Amino acid sequence: MRRLVQAVLVSAGLLLATFGCRSAPPVVLPADNEVSRIEAWKDNTLDVKTMRDSVRSALTTPDQIAPVMNFLRGKNRAMRFPRGTFPAPAYTIVIQDIHGDGVVFFVGADWLGGRNSGKDAAGRNRLTPLTTGEKANLLKLLGLPE
Repeated sequence: MRRLVQAVLVSAGLLLATFGCRSAPPVVLPADNEVSRIEAWKDNTLDVKTMRDSVRSALTTPDQIAPVMNFLRGKNRAMRFPRGTFPAPAYTIVIQDIHGDGVVFFVGADWLGGRNSGKDAAGRNRLTPLTTGEKANLLKLLGLPE
């Protein structure tokens, strides 16, 4: 049991070293009923020309939006500011609310990151660890392939 605890602590330390040690406030998320659309695509760009050629999904109904927002709220509690450059993502998620503000999340190999645009003037990138199972679940909720 003691070795298991030590292994967990060492793993947590490695994650903190990878993602930086400075905790970050959560990304400001709109209420579910204020989300008008969630768009997601397999690519790491916000360039419109590149986005056209990527695998995409668009969620517009409350039944589609609520599970994604619940997942993001759960992971949003442990955000940290990355040390150095933000890692390269593989997926992009854009949450558009009824007020015209947006929230952007990125999914990497083993992390979830995000930032606000509009509500958060600094718009600083934050991230948190993401297990393989969590990543698979999120991509399934978004209707995207792994």
